[in-house]
Amino acid sequence: MIDGTIQRDRPITIPQSRPAKLERDPEQMVVTERGFVCHQPDPSEQVTVSEVMTREVMTLTVDHTVEEALNMLEEFGFNHVPITDARGRMAGIVSDRDLLRSMDFLEQPLSRHMTGRVVVARPSTFLKDAARVLMAEKISSLPVVGPDLEPVGLATMADVLGYLVSHPAMELWS
Repeated sequence: MIDGTIQRDRPITIPQSRPAKLERDPEQMVVTERGFVCHQPDPSEQVTVSEVMTREVMTLTVDHTVEEALNMLEEFGFNHVPITDARGRMAGIVSDRDLLRSMDFLEQPLSRHMTGRVVVARPSTFLKDAARVLMAEKISSLPVVGPDLEPVGLATMADVLGYLVSHPAMELWS
């Protein structure tokens, strides 16, 4: 889904988040020298994926082998690696579990072992929306893509939990 539209052989993108509309509530009005101003919503409710994602994301291409992916995961301690096509756009993702199931096929390309329909997020996606998708889809990472579907980061369940631990007053589910 690209901003809400399903496209064949393309990553599935979480629709762009929209901030809640402010309604004029007399109890939330603030009087300034210039007149009345609505009270702004708590910034913690508007945390975006870009604020918690890992920015230095390493990728492999569809032509890399299972063995090369296993070596990368072992060397750097990753659990997921975004897979790109020849143009650098998201083509899939491979997890450590995918690779463990592929141990008998070390010389085969990742294109045969990756998950091709990937749920991705934009940097501007609200963290609460990303967390909901992680839970609903039972996945533990969301590649974050730029305008041309190029990976610009990776947001994991650990990133979300890390944010919650450091911001305990955040009302993520409101």
